[in-house]
Amino acid sequence: MRSLTSIAFALVAPLATAGEAAAQTVWVVDAFGGAGSHFTTISDGVAGAADGDTLLVRDGHYFENVVLDDRDLSIVADTTSWVVVYGFEVRNLSAGRAVLINGIETAPRTIESGYSLRIVDCAGPVLIEECVLGSGEQTNPTSGSGGKFVERSTDVTFARCILEPEVFLVVPTLVLRESRVALFECWATGREGSPPALFGAPQSGTPAVELIESIATLSACRLTGGAGSYGLGPFGTCSDGGDGAPALRLGGVTPSTATTIDCEFVPGAGGQVDPTCPTNVPGVDGSQVEILNGTHTPTGTLAPLYRLVTPLRSGELLNFDLSGVPGSQTWLLIGFGPGPIAGHPILTGVVTVGAPQLMIPFFPVPPDGNLTYEDLPGTILLPPGFSHLELHFQHLMYEPVQGLVVGTPASLLVLDPAF
Repeated sequence: MRSLTSIAFALVAPLATAGEAAAQTVWVVDAFGGAGSHFTTISDGVAGAADGDTLLVRDGHYFENVVLDDRDLSIVADTTSWVVVYGFEVRNLSAGRAVLINGIETAPRTIESGYSLRIVDCAGPVLIEECVLGSGEQTNPTSGSGGKFVERSTDVTFARCILEPEVFLVVPTLVLRESRVALFECWATGREGSPPALFGAPQSGTPAVELIESIATLSACRLTGGAGSYGLGPFGTCSDGGDGAPALRLGGVTPSTATTIDCEFVPGAGGQVDPTCPTNVPGVDGSQVEILNGTHTPTGTLAPLYRLVTPLRSGELLNFDLSGVPGSQTWLLIGFGPGPIAGHPILTGVVTVGAPQLMIPFFPVPPDGNLTYEDLPGTILLPPGFSHLELHFQHLMYEPVQGLVVGTPASLLVLDPAF
């Protein structure tokens, strides 16, 4: 059995002569201005970096909304760091450019300026990975989308993210409008209906994810619809319970399309009625998927899951976990950036790894369904002349019924130990 070290050398060898990655720069952002840092805010780092550069962000609460306007950048939280910002806006990204945001939590500050994540008018790929996207209260004034939305963007991928419901606004947690999006291993919960005393009537919950004239592929996700409002206001006013929301809603003037693989959809519960209100009735439970206009194609096969600990210093042990159908053969697809969302007739799922791509045979899934770094220890070493290297992985697993099933993408930033 080959070690991961030997595999890594084989992968990076073609890059060693390219020179492009070696010429790019890693900038260190440290809110406290610690040793070796270049910037104390992420926004300053964005302004000072060149396209293709990487911002390595150390532990801290960064009191800023970070805007990437047609910038080709990777923003990665350092290993074990807890990095919090108000929110991210990625806009006007040109084709051929890409954005990676990894390991960062958004925590918007107020209802007036509280967007959590905006991705608007992006033709290039955007990867949001290992992020906790908190409540965001500012809507898009033109579309009414809530604090987390993707609009008019062609290649947006979420991987292993938690999307939290809004606090004040009763809107869907994630709105996808006129966009093509892929979600892998994401958890999202819709907003509970507000008390009837605030609106004069029972209020329904909201979907976790809503598609409006969009195309989405969801793999190994868990979506929960928001519960309906409770049938008693804060001032003791009796009311019926609000209706629960669907976990996923498809709509728009033109049809939306959702393909789901190994996903769990939990309907929002209908709001209950207070025992002191005997003449009122509970709300109706929501559905798993509500189709107003569109098509939902579910696939029940087990999706392969892949996780890496990033960033990694050259020479450190590669910490990974792969799970899937026991005994299944797997292949590893490797690229050097986020890529367009690409489907193929022979694949169940979509590929999101950017070109150039390499595909190599990997190892079968063990009988217990999990392959980890403890089963296959190895290190990653940077080639000579490189201060860092950004790799993007995605597993393919052969499953007898569905054929080749595409797994969760994972990025890996390998750094010189000096960082």
